[in-house]
Amino acid sequence: QCQAQFGTPCYDADVLREIDGLAGMRDEGQGAVVALIMPYHNPVLLHDLDVYTSQAGLPAPDLHVTTVGHPVTASTGNFEQTIAEQEEELDAEMILTMAPRARLDLIETQQDFSLTPDAFGYAADVLRHLTDDRRPAVDAASFSLGSSEENYAEEAGSTTAGDAVIRQQAADVNAAIGAGITVMAATGDSGAASSNLA
Repeated sequence: QCQAQFGTPCYDADVLREIDGLAGMRDEGQGAVVALIMPYHNPVLLHDLDVYTSQAGLPAPDLHVTTVGHPVTASTGNFEQTIAEQEEELDAEMILTMAPRARLDLIETQQDFSLTPDAFGYAADVLRHLTDDRRPAVDAASFSLGSSEENYAEEAGSTTAGDAVIRQQAADVNAAIGAGITVMAATGDSGAASSNLA
């Protein structure tokens, strides 16, 4: 399928696990909690993850969903919402590929923080609050997005203003790291992004 569509072989769960030295093992992630912070509500995520893990020979997903605010259900007629849900599913699948026994805590947010660099501050604030006496404690958190420094400067109107936004967001991310949370950004599946927001 990938060969016909992209001219390259598919990288399925077994190949990815072999590349990372996990071939033949199935208990990675046992006892760990991974938070995936994404906008919108995805009503088919559990079904899709059940299908993915079954086809990949992985354990059934241990998915727990919480919300921040009142996330709308993603609409297939809305491009941004559809892309966000595709990113969410890819990220969740890769988390379960590498740590199939981990508890996956999906945190659905009301605000779409993926549209602008400044809006990522909302997600960084959600990340910071993962350190608040939460049980079970989060071991790792993943975002399926990223922006270049030039994007911050362009949106803020100057490099100095963009740097100030980055510093504030970095403080929230560093607070989570300081509390023992590994922070990951699953980005670049379509190659490097342009630094031009226009």
